[in-house]
Amino acid sequence: MCDTRGSSYKRSKKFSEYYRINLRDYPLADNKYMLEQLISKNSFIDKDKIGIWGGSSGGFMAASAILKYPDFYKVCVSRAGQHDPAV
Repeated sequence: MCDTRGSSYKRSKKFSEYYRINLRDYPLADNKYMLEQLISKNSFIDKDKIGIWGGSSGGFMAASAILKYPDFYKVCVSRAGQHDPAV
């Protein structure tokens, strides 16, 4: 689990408004960076076998992650993802 930028209760109104518009930008980049750090420090993690999964909003994020970083994530399971927030 990664505590992404801005996930603290101390975030400002300006951040909350920006975050709502850019829902996936920070978490995707932060989670990928966290995994890259874990891979670099732990030889037992196979960088060629990184997958992601999630349900509901997590399903949306999982699908977004593999679409944004297809060379990094090798498999994705999106369970009941909300893929169109406009609906």
